[in-house]
Amino acid sequence: MTINTTSALSGNYLERVEYPAKEFFAASDWQSRPLVIGGAMDGWPAFSRWDADYFAGEYGNMRVQVRRSGNPSDMQRMSLREYIGYFKVTDDRDPYYFSDWEFSAQCPELNDAFATPKIFVNWLDRYPDYLSSFRWIFIGPAGSYSSLHVDTMMTAGWNGLLRGEKIWHFYPPDAGRNVYGGAVNSFKPDPAAFPLAGGLTPLLAVQKRGDIVYTPSGWWHQVYNAGPSIALAENFINSGNVATVKNFLALNEQHQELRLLEELESIYSAVKQ
Repeated sequence: MTINTTSALSGNYLERVEYPAKEFFAASDWQSRPLVIGGAMDGWPAFSRWDADYFAGEYGNMRVQVRRSGNPSDMQRMSLREYIGYFKVTDDRDPYYFSDWEFSAQCPELNDAFATPKIFVNWLDRYPDYLSSFRWIFIGPAGSYSSLHVDTMMTAGWNGLLRGEKIWHFYPPDAGRNVYGGAVNSFKPDPAAFPLAGGLTPLLAVQKRGDIVYTPSGWWHQVYNAGPSIALAENFINSGNVATVKNFLALNEQHQELRLLEELESIYSAVKQ
């Protein structure tokens, strides 16, 4: 997808802080709003090592499923080496995107190449098998993008950019009606089809290599790859968003997940005391 950059970059920019910013993160309200964090990936082996050639060389024989951003039903299976070759040269208007790679269980050695910033306490660390479903690598050419969405189970998330550039649009949790439950394409709005979205102005960020973008629970967001990009992401649950996640699980009758979360809440409450 080709976008109008002037339009895509019209809005209010997210606040940016440089890690570790101890006084800032000691405040109790920072988790309530999206944020750009610089310097939190310094020293990660992944930051220096994880480029397209690395993945093609180390994991090139792995079979992957990729799909077009604008037509997710258009899927292809190929080797990661084949996809990286495509990723490097494609000028497709709607390129294939290798998104949501749950690498953690499949290639556990990759977990040793980064360290989750301490500000993102994750109760799921106690259940590594479960955590593996909440860690992803995204490899996408310029012009690939996500749909407008809220993160799974109302968890919060962080996304660290290893290569490339991304543009983020954010809308608050109460914007669901105006964004038509995520049907709106924030980067190519259609006022005739979605008139309620016309009055919305996104919070936005231009994410550069080395930046982490933080997404609070319940915030609508859409992400556009302005250049060929490789990113690492993790979603998390902790004391800052546990009530929101529990409410979502209860409303959606996800009883097994709710029992697990109540167990985690009990464990961490005991540790805190």
